[in-house]
Amino acid sequence: MPVLRFDNVSKRYDSGHHALTDVSFQVDPGEMLFVTGHSGAGKSTLLRLIHLSERPSRGAVIFGEKNLLKVRGSRVALHRREVGVVFQDHRLLTDRTVADNVALPLVLRGMRRGEIGKRVRSVLEKVGLAARANALPAQLSAGEQQRVGIARAIVGEPRLLVADEPTGNLDPTLSAEIPGPVRRPARARYQRAGRQPRPGPAQAHEEAGAGARPGPAGRRHRPAGPGRMNTEAAPRPSPLRTWLDHHGYSVVASLGRLLRRPGATLITVGVFAVALALPLGLWASLANIARLAGSVQQAQEISVFLRPEVPVERARVVADSLRTRRDVAALQVRTPAQGLEDLRASGLEEALAALPGNPLPSVLVVTPRGAPEALVAALEALPESEHVVHDAQWRERLQRWLQLGMRLGWVLAGLLGLGGLLVIGSAVRADIQARREEIGVLQLLGASDGFIRRPFLYLGAAYGLLGGALALGLLTAADLALREPLAALSGSYGGRFALQGFGPLHAAAIVAGAGLLGWLGAGLVTGHYLRQTRPTET
Repeated sequence: MPVLRFDNVSKRYDSGHHALTDVSFQVDPGEMLFVTGHSGAGKSTLLRLIHLSERPSRGAVIFGEKNLLKVRGSRVALHRREVGVVFQDHRLLTDRTVADNVALPLVLRGMRRGEIGKRVRSVLEKVGLAARANALPAQLSAGEQQRVGIARAIVGEPRLLVADEPTGNLDPTLSAEIPGPVRRPARARYQRAGRQPRPGPAQAHEEAGAGARPGPAGRRHRPAGPGRMNTEAAPRPSPLRTWLDHHGYSVVASLGRLLRRPGATLITVGVFAVALALPLGLWASLANIARLAGSVQQAQEISVFLRPEVPVERARVVADSLRTRRDVAALQVRTPAQGLEDLRASGLEEALAALPGNPLPSVLVVTPRGAPEALVAALEALPESEHVVHDAQWRERLQRWLQLGMRLGWVLAGLLGLGGLLVIGSAVRADIQARREEIGVLQLLGASDGFIRRPFLYLGAAYGLLGGALALGLLTAADLALREPLAALSGSYGGRFALQGFGPLHAAAIVAGAGLLGWLGAGLVTGHYLRQTRPTET
């Protein structure tokens, strides 16, 4: 069965240009085809169709038993892992070492780290770069960079190896280094006895088969020595292990980006923390005010001024009767003599001496239990009662102000939360734009949307977690700054009131919520980018 087959494939672009017209050919296992032609002849289009970067306008591209027209969604990445591509412009990740670049196809497959190391060492020996495993691409020559691209293309032992003008940008000396590493893996895996490379659908390159010799009849040719590839099947990792390895890779990559850009990270986290601290501070303030108001309401007393002619004995009888009510928590009788002593203690003794007698009535000081409305009505209905003082209006107003404040807090939280989400989304978007080339390389190597998205999700979550923790730190600092003057103010009124912050559970919920908000912002931005850069669905 052919590895690849084109059946009357045509490709017409929206501009009207026909890149391919009714192209038909097939590639059998072990064959090496050379496709040549002038610039614009459709060679790159042919590669993009094989790699599912584009779709044909007409015809069918068959890879093994799969019609690539039916390969959609996540199966595109799986297909790309079966095709090794040597790019003309190398497309190496500049911030990764040679070994890390070569290992990428194996990381995408979820292979175990030990197996990845063995395969990478083997293939680097094969292309003559074993001593350069820890070098960065910028430290390599052009020929060495191209050999890294070859090693990356063959390390996963793909079913099909495609080289896009691997010597196009090299001088003749460097060009002579390239055919060997490309030809050897093809022979090592696929070449059938007595088979030579054959011309492709375009004119065959005159020197394509120079130096190529058929293997002995009756068996596949395998080169001897350390350059030989290990074709033994590696143990397939479990889905759980693959999932854990991919997430671990994403976490490490995200933390690395945070540490490489401390200034930008600090600005993003700081802005997000301030956006969180404002509504959280408002909520904490309103909660403390409500707690203070609650304590005031619980201690609120109802003063019942009896008629002046009611004697103290009658006042005590009325008090005893009221104490039997369930809505009365406590009751105190203040006699006219006690009231007069209080006035004298307040500095009004000379004024009181001018009075002919004691004009003060008996007063019942009632502490209500629960809602006081029914009790107030009952006290006002007493025949001995002349005036009942219970200012409930201020409490209702306070309660309405608190309700308005809480609603304002929710509105402010929504607006600032949206602002924080946009801040994190903008930071993640900037990181995506800076890594467009890397993302494109990963997509071409077979990375799924989930693999590409995860590092940015963890990056957004890290921004959120750090921002939530910093917001709590800012609120704690504000609490420490206000604690002493508030205690002094409360003490001047004879009270003891202290601000109450967020408990451990609330603090954990705030940090977790901030992390979730960062995760959401990063997910929205990354998802939008991936939808915009998904050429295979157009």
